[in-house]
Amino acid sequence: MNFVVKSKSSGNEYNVQVYATEDGPVITCDCPAGENGQYCKHRFALISGDESEVVEADAPVSEIAKLVAGSRLEATIDAMHKQEAVVKKAQADLKAIKKTVASAMLGRL
Repeated sequence: MNFVVKSKSSGNEYNVQVYATEDGPVITCDCPAGENGQYCKHRFALISGDESEVVEADAPVSEIAKLVAGSRLEATIDAMHKQEAVVKKAQADLKAIKKTVASAMLGRL
Protein backbone atom coordinates (compact mmCIF):
# COMPACT_ATOMS: atom_id res chain seq x y z
CA MET A 1 0.00 0.00 0.00
CA ASN A 2 1.23 3.48 -0.82
CA PHE A 3 0.24 6.74 0.82
CA VAL A 4 1.28 10.31 0.17
CA VAL A 5 0.93 12.40 3.32
CA LYS A 6 1.31 16.13 3.82
CA SER A 7 3.09 17.14 7.02
CA LYS A 8 1.08 19.51 9.21
CA SER A 9 4.26 21.11 10.54
CA SER A 10 6.30 21.62 7.36
CA GLY A 11 3.76 21.28 4.56
CA ASN A 12 6.09 18.83 2.81
CA GLU A 13 4.70 15.69 1.22
CA TYR A 14 6.14 12.28 2.09
CA ASN A 15 5.65 8.77 0.79
CA VAL A 16 4.63 6.06 3.23
CA GLN A 17 4.75 2.47 2.03
CA VAL A 18 3.15 -0.42 3.88
CA TYR A 19 3.63 -4.06 3.01
CA ALA A 20 3.38 -7.48 4.57
CA THR A 21 6.31 -9.81 5.12
CA GLU A 22 6.59 -13.22 6.77
CA ASP A 23 7.76 -11.44 9.93
CA GLY A 24 4.91 -8.92 9.94
CA PRO A 25 4.19 -5.52 8.44
CA VAL A 26 6.90 -3.16 7.27
CA ILE A 27 6.07 0.53 7.16
CA THR A 28 8.50 3.04 5.66
CA CYS A 29 8.38 6.80 5.23
CA ASP A 30 10.75 9.02 3.28
CA CYS A 31 10.54 11.92 5.75
CA PRO A 32 13.84 12.81 7.47
CA ALA A 33 12.96 10.89 10.64
CA GLY A 34 11.75 7.85 8.71
CA GLU A 35 14.81 7.86 6.47
CA ASN A 36 17.02 7.81 9.58
CA GLY A 37 15.15 4.93 11.20
CA GLN A 38 13.65 7.16 13.89
CA TYR A 39 10.14 7.65 15.27
CA CYS A 40 8.02 8.99 12.43
CA LYS A 41 4.71 10.66 13.21
CA HIS A 42 3.39 9.98 9.70
CA ARG A 43 3.62 6.20 10.13
CA PHE A 44 2.09 6.30 13.61
CA ALA A 45 -0.76 8.50 12.42
CA LEU A 46 -1.62 6.01 9.69
CA ILE A 47 -1.33 3.03 12.04
CA SER A 48 -3.79 4.73 14.39
CA GLY A 49 -6.20 5.34 11.51
CA ASP A 50 -5.63 9.09 11.19
CA GLU A 51 -6.34 10.04 7.58
CA SER A 52 -6.05 13.81 8.08
CA GLU A 53 -2.65 14.12 6.37
CA VAL A 54 -3.36 11.72 3.47
CA VAL A 55 -3.17 13.38 0.07
CA GLU A 56 -3.18 10.23 -2.07
CA ALA A 57 -3.70 6.56 -1.27
CA ASP A 58 -3.99 3.34 -3.20
CA ALA A 59 -5.77 1.59 -0.31
CA PRO A 60 -7.93 2.58 2.64
CA VAL A 61 -6.01 3.58 5.77
CA SER A 62 -8.13 1.07 7.70
CA GLU A 63 -6.24 -1.74 5.93
CA ILE A 64 -3.09 -0.83 7.87
CA ALA A 65 -4.73 -1.65 11.20
CA LYS A 66 -5.72 -5.07 9.84
CA LEU A 67 -2.13 -5.73 8.79
CA VAL A 68 -0.73 -4.59 12.15
CA ALA A 69 -3.27 -6.50 14.29
CA GLY A 70 -1.67 -9.43 16.10
CA SER A 71 1.84 -8.63 14.85
CA ARG A 72 5.06 -7.99 16.74
CA LEU A 73 4.70 -4.37 15.65
CA GLU A 74 1.39 -4.13 17.49
CA ALA A 75 2.96 -5.68 20.59
CA THR A 76 5.86 -3.21 20.56
CA ILE A 77 3.52 -0.25 20.05
CA ASP A 78 1.44 -1.47 23.01
CA ALA A 79 4.61 -1.73 25.11
CA MET A 80 5.56 1.81 24.06
CA HIS A 81 2.15 3.16 25.09
CA LYS A 82 2.38 1.42 28.46
CA GLN A 83 5.81 2.90 29.09
CA GLU A 84 4.60 6.35 28.04
CA ALA A 85 1.89 6.04 30.72
CA VAL A 86 4.53 5.09 33.31
CA VAL A 87 6.62 8.12 32.34
CA LYS A 88 3.60 10.44 32.45
CA LYS A 89 2.74 9.23 35.96
CA ALA A 90 6.38 9.57 37.06
CA GLN A 91 6.44 13.14 35.74
CA ALA A 92 3.26 13.99 37.66
CA ASP A 93 4.68 12.39 40.81
CA LEU A 94 7.92 14.35 40.41
CA LYS A 95 6.02 17.61 39.96
CA ALA A 96 4.13 16.94 43.21
CA ILE A 97 7.34 16.10 45.05
CA LYS A 98 8.99 19.31 43.82
CA LYS A 99 6.05 21.30 45.19
CA THR A 100 6.51 19.56 48.53
CA VAL A 101 10.25 20.30 48.48
CA ALA A 102 9.55 23.96 47.72
CA SER A 103 7.11 24.10 50.65
CA ALA A 104 9.63 22.40 52.90
CA MET A 105 12.30 24.92 51.92
CA LEU A 106 9.97 27.67 53.11
CA GLY A 107 9.19 25.84 56.34
CA ARG A 108 5.59 25.16 55.29
CA LEU A 109 5.40 21.45 55.91
